[in-house]
Formats: sequence, structure tokens, C-alpha cells
Amino acid sequence: MLPLKGLAVVGQRQTKLKVLVVNVFFDDWRQETRSPNKIPQATAPIHLAGVFRRETCDVRIYNEHQKGPLTDETVFAWPDLLVLTGLNVAFDRMLHLTAYVRSKQPGVRVVAGGHAIRAMPNLAANYFDWACTGDIEELGEIVADEFGADYVADVYTPRFDLTEHNRWISYIESSRNCNFKCNFCSMTGERNPYQISSDDNLRDQILGMGYKHHFVFLDNNFYGGGKRAFVERMELMRELYEAKRFGGWSAMVTSDFFFDDSNLELAKRAGCVALFSGVESFDNDTLRDASKRQNTVLPQFDVMYRCLEAGIMFHYGLVFDLSTRHLADVRNELDILFDNPTITLPSFLSLTIPLIGTPFFSESVRKRHILPKAKLRDFDGFTLTLRPRDPLEEVIPFVRDLPTLKGYRRRIVSKTARLLVRHRRKMTPFQLMLTASNAFLLSAPNVINAPLRSQRNRTPRTYITTTEHIDPLYSPQFRVDERFRDYFLPTYVTNADGELSPALRKDYAADGQRIGDLSSKHKSVKQVINTIESTEIA
Repeated sequence: MLPLKGLAVVGQRQTKLKVLVVNVFFDDWRQETRSPNKIPQATAPIHLAGVFRRETCDVRIYNEHQKGPLTDETVFAWPDLLVLTGLNVAFDRMLHLTAYVRSKQPGVRVVAGGHAIRAMPNLAANYFDWACTGDIEELGEIVADEFGADYVADVYTPRFDLTEHNRWISYIESSRNCNFKCNFCSMTGERNPYQISSDDNLRDQILGMGYKHHFVFLDNNFYGGGKRAFVERMELMRELYEAKRFGGWSAMVTSDFFFDDSNLELAKRAGCVALFSGVESFDNDTLRDASKRQNTVLPQFDVMYRCLEAGIMFHYGLVFDLSTRHLADVRNELDILFDNPTITLPSFLSLTIPLIGTPFFSESVRKRHILPKAKLRDFDGFTLTLRPRDPLEEVIPFVRDLPTLKGYRRRIVSKTARLLVRHRRKMTPFQLMLTASNAFLLSAPNVINAPLRSQRNRTPRTYITTTEHIDPLYSPQFRVDERFRDYFLPTYVTNADGELSPALRKDYAADGQRIGDLSSKHKSVKQVINTIESTEIA
């Protein structure tokens, strides 16, 4: 009997297909460290691992966000198949890992997918065996075609058993994509339709992860299915909550969720502890420019207050576009926020990112707003990539202090104390702890997110993409084949004149418009995996 296609043979014994699934990640602080406590963490490896049949595949997953950079030479010498996923900013890191594994294991095959690949499929096709632009189901097609159908699971079940055990928190997804089209969001550029999972699939995920004190729906829009679907989903969640299958949950919703007051009551009864909504800005003109008109229907402060009064924590982020707004306007927005004792502090603050493939990216390229020699790695929200309206010498101190809100710490403490007193009767001790810890994270993010991260011996930063240094990870951690030395060069978005770089001309015209249609592009580039990543949600 002939061995199955792609299966290694040792004597008369067939060995399992060895698969390594990696969520690639660059540390926000440009250090070789890990962030084990950062919320949220990626779920893509768990879902991708579920594509492979357990009886014929030996699957390992590695999350660089949680565990730090993967540099173990023995790990790279192990797999027959490497599956990579990650956000746009992580594209260069995918190249690093590909160079490592091909140097240690010449016969290895590499599949790469996620937002970074969907943004640049033609460029990516030069580096990976499959540059994937579709959904997770197509990974099964690739595996079946290359290695044989016996390596593909009959039902794709998330591999929670491959993650480190944590009874306190876990992550699941009940939908894909989003039904809104914010101009800065990667999903808008990808143009994939909103899809909602069945209740049976959701039930299986919740039961499969085991009891958790809290879990997070890593959906880009938990409410995207509309009122009827939401009511049915809350009936299921209430059933499982009352059966003590979990302690509580949180999710991301768009602002239309708050148009109906009964939604908060339904969510609360079903065990909802907190909701995240993409506020982005309190300035209506900014929201309209970003095609985020849904956030202008109701006063955003009123939405937050109603959510808190319903006994549900409200989390959100603020994003500042210094290419269209003056620094004085942004500081005034922060002053208004800190002076209001009735609402929570934001969970994060960042600069606007002209993510490749989005309408905002095309607009930024056309208007020449992106700085010259902009590196893709710097599109992280903490490095200046767009030309600011104010002088650089005024903007850079603000950019430098934004991740820790330096200069606002006393006001953070004062506001949090007033908020805890005001809502103490509406919130559980766990929710009050979340409120207090959020304030702590804003002013000292490393203490909890990455307690082992050293603040010493850090290379001084410029915070400007044109002059910013690259991470130490761009230097090979061990010897790689000379054929792959170029894999450690940074990918440039613009050239020295501020025009679109030659690398991106494979996928975009000079004005930033995508060349060809993404939905059909993957047919010619060997495809496919889907990752629904939360750190890039709108």
C-alpha cells in the first residue's frame, strides 16, 4: 500500500504531518519581550489549528504576543508545514520566521494569511508558498490538495487544548467581518461580507473552552446580525450563564447597539460584564470624515453613561489624526474627557493608522500625507506616519507620551476615584476592579501587560517613521541561508520622495488604489486563511 501523499515514512511506519501555527507579532515597545497579560490575545492560531485532523497531524501553536519572539532553532527545524498569521504591521516578522524555518528545514512549506497578506497578496506571493486572502475553510483546501484529504478535519473545531490553561479568561468568536464601512478599517478594504455563526457553533465553542471566569467575544461587531439574531443569541447565553458554564462575558458592539435600550437589559441578564465600542473621537466632524456616522446619532457621553447605569462596563478607544486636527483640538478633547466624572477612561489611545488597502490609505497616498521612507513596521499607532498639521517639535512630545498619558496621571487617579464612587452600587467587585486596573494600565501599561519588560538599555526613539530605528529582531538571531538575507530588510510603504514604494506597486497604483479585485485575486495566488484579529478592530 502506498503511503499517503505528503506523509513521511520511517521504515514501515508513517509519521504524522508536523504543523506549526504561529501568530506573529512585533512588540509595541520594540523590545524582545512578551505580553502575557495583555487583553485581548489572538485567537487565530486556535482556529487555524482546528483545520487539521488530530489522528494524522501533530499540531503546535505559538503566539508571539503572549510568549515573545520565537527564536528557538529546534522549533524551526521541526515542522513540515508552517502556518503564519498576523496583523498588517507584522508582515516583516512573517518574513523573518519564513527565513528561519527554510534555513533549518529546506523542505518545509509555508502558508501565510491574515490582514497583512490580504493587503498585499502579490507582494506576499514572492515569499510564501501560499499567500492567502480568503477564509479559514480554504486552508483545508490547501492542505487537502498538497498533502491529502486525510489531513483535514471533518469539522473545524477550535483547539483550546493547545493553549496554556487559564481558568480566568478565554476568547471565542461568533461572527466574521463587519457590516459598517469605516474608512480606516482593514475590513473595509477587504470587502468581505458580514457572517454570523450558528448558535450550535457558539455553544460548542463555549463548552469546548471549559469553565472560564470571563471570556471575550473577539467579534468585530457582535451586534451585526440585527435585533432578532441578538435576541436569540442572548437566550442561548442566558441559558449557559444560569447553568454556570462561565462567570461572565464581554463583546465589541457598534454604536447602533445602543439605539435600543432593551439590548442592555438583555445582555446584562445573559451575563454581560463589559462592552467595547469604537468611539474613536468625540468630534463629529472627525467621525463623519472617517465614515463613522453611526457614532453621531446619539451623544457618545450619554451612551457611555446609560451603559454604566445598566451595570455594564463601557470600554472604548480614542484615535487621533494629527494630519487633519491641530494638537490643541486633541488636547481639548482629552480635557473634556478627564473633566467628566460620569464616564470611564479609554482602554487605549493611539494615532490614526493609514492601513494598507483601506480607503484612508488611498486618500493618504493621493494627498501625499504619508511621510517619506515610511516603514510598514511603523504602522502601529504609536509612531508618526502621517504629516502633522503642527510643527514636529510640538507633535513629537505628545506622540512620545501618548501610550502612558504622561502629564495626565493625577487626573486619571482623580477621575477614576470619582467614577468608582459614583457607580459602586451598579457594579460588581470584578467590574470595579476592571475600572481601577484600566486606569493603572493607561498610566503604567508595562507593569501588568508585560511585567518582565525592561525599561533600561532601550535605543532612543525618534517616533517619526522616516528616522525611526528598526527592532533588534531585524538582525537574524542565528545563521540563515544567504538566499534569505533580504527577508530581514524592512518593507517600505513610501520612498524617499513620499511616493508609493516599488514594493507596493505590485498591488497598488500610484494613487493608492488597489490593482485588481481582492475577491478574485486570491484565485491566482494560492490561498487562504482567515484571521479575525482584535488589536485591529475599528
